[in-house]
Amino acid sequence: MSIKISAMPADASLGGSEMIPVSDAGVAKRITPTQLSAYTVDQIEAITAGTAVTGADGVLILQSGALKPVDIDLVCQHAIDTVWGKAAEASPDNADVMAMKDGGTTEKTITLAVLAEYVRSTIQAAILAVHDLDDGSGALASGDYLLVTQGTTAKQIKVSNLTTLIFDGLAAIVAAYDAVVTTADADILYCLQGGVAKKMTLAQIISHYGSAIDGSGTAAYIATWTDSDTLQAGFSVALSAAGFSAGLDTEIPTAKTVRDEMNEIINDATDIGAALADADTFLVDDGGAGTQKKSTVARLTTYVAAGVISQIIPAEVDGTLATGANADFAPTKLVYNKTCSGSDGDDVIDLHDGAQLGQIVTVYLGTKSGSDGAVITPVTAVSYSTITFDAANEIATLQWQGATVGWAVLYTNGTVA
Repeated sequence: MSIKISAMPADASLGGSEMIPVSDAGVAKRITPTQLSAYTVDQIEAITAGTAVTGADGVLILQSGALKPVDIDLVCQHAIDTVWGKAAEASPDNADVMAMKDGGTTEKTITLAVLAEYVRSTIQAAILAVHDLDDGSGALASGDYLLVTQGTTAKQIKVSNLTTLIFDGLAAIVAAYDAVVTTADADILYCLQGGVAKKMTLAQIISHYGSAIDGSGTAAYIATWTDSDTLQAGFSVALSAAGFSAGLDTEIPTAKTVRDEMNEIINDATDIGAALADADTFLVDDGGAGTQKKSTVARLTTYVAAGVISQIIPAEVDGTLATGANADFAPTKLVYNKTCSGSDGDDVIDLHDGAQLGQIVTVYLGTKSGSDGAVITPVTAVSYSTITFDAANEIATLQWQGATVGWAVLYTNGTVA
């Protein structure tokens, strides 16, 4: 009995042991899916291997369950796009890994730490071996660069920076040396002879200048050059004011001589023999700072009138002493009007010392009612103790004559005691 294949039920779970009818050289037989699979694999493995692959070659790929041939170029490009499409590494470190081919044949991986050490050890000798670099065929300039390592960091430095560093270091070294207490002929100095660095001793310097500096100069004369390498006695040194009388252009005075001569000029000068005039001039020290200038008599009198006199006679010339006791009275005005009233005793005016020698003050009793008066009691006065006003308009004019005399009475119609 024959059955149509289409009429058979579908096998939903193929296991490999199912039976498939086949015709083997006209003989009906059966095989299993497992046998068919093994046969298919054997046939694929028996295909002759390709010796070279080109972009035109293809491979079979399942695309959404469908087997399709695809060019190798497309497969390779897809792999490349996938690799380059990965996220970029923002901060690589020694543990990061890269792909490599060892010896050009074996694919391996390598860490960045190993790669960095390989690069450093490979190029180090080439970097440090500067003998085969271009020598520039020219003089070294201040703007040229040198390679340095600052700490552990490679940097560049200009020749000008390097020379400054060297000279600063040399200056610090020299400044730290002990000073020479006693010089000796064998002492060595650095010098340049025709641009070539050399050394020389103090004995050589003495020998070189021996004909010019031999210690046989004339006393009290300043050495001068007669030509490029010979010294002679030049200007003499004036050691006293007597040398100024001749007025020699070949003498140079000392500082003491100049000061002595200034004193002589003042002492020996002819008296003006006439009254001073506004246009007469005199020497002044400007600001007490050692700057000498001149001034006219007119400027001096103006200063005295505006300064000294204004201190002796204050600008405000009228003041009032109110009713009642007036303790601690320090005069700052020229005239004071005292007012007193009542019957509780005389008002006491305690007059303090003057502010300037020659200061004048006038006090008068302008208003009086009742039996009380006013008593001026100076803190300092030699020939009296008090001046008493008993009646209105009694007055006293006093002048300050210093701490020894105190307030002197120029005029009063009061009672002095």
